[in-house]
Amino acid sequence: MEETKAGDWSEKSSAPEPKTERERKIRKSHEHAYTLEEVAEMLDKLPGPACTVIAVAAFTGLTGSELRGVTGQTTTEFNGAWFGWHAVRRGLGTRLNKMGVDDQKIQSILRHADISTTQAYYILPNLDRAKAGLKKLGAVAQKRYGIKA
Repeated sequence: MEETKAGDWSEKSSAPEPKTERERKIRKSHEHAYTLEEVAEMLDKLPGPACTVIAVAAFTGLTGSELRGVTGQTTTEFNGAWFGWHAVRRGLGTRLNKMGVDDQKIQSILRHADISTTQAYYILPNLDRAKAGLKKLGAVAQKRYGIKA
């Protein structure tokens, strides 16, 4: 995978610096998944229609285009940072993963054609689960094979 190429940059080189404010916002939004606490904060602060749109998006995984039938402003009255609809969907995928929901079920809920899309872009890494998994692996290695981890 060292020589793979995506768009105009390869794995060996870093992604080119964003040239516009829009590109910076897009890059930042790709790194964020709304937590349940952030969703709850939005639901507490937004007025009726906007609150409903956020709730539907956060708990169903609908895309921005699927939500376009609903009108009204959703972000101007919320004081937190808005990372976009994909961060709402990414938040749902990440929360479901954290709860132990199988990746294929998450793929189905988010309606992705390919599970690799779900895994690569809609489930953010969870450091606590990774540490717990390594600790469990170490315990098994020690018990079964006498390997001290």
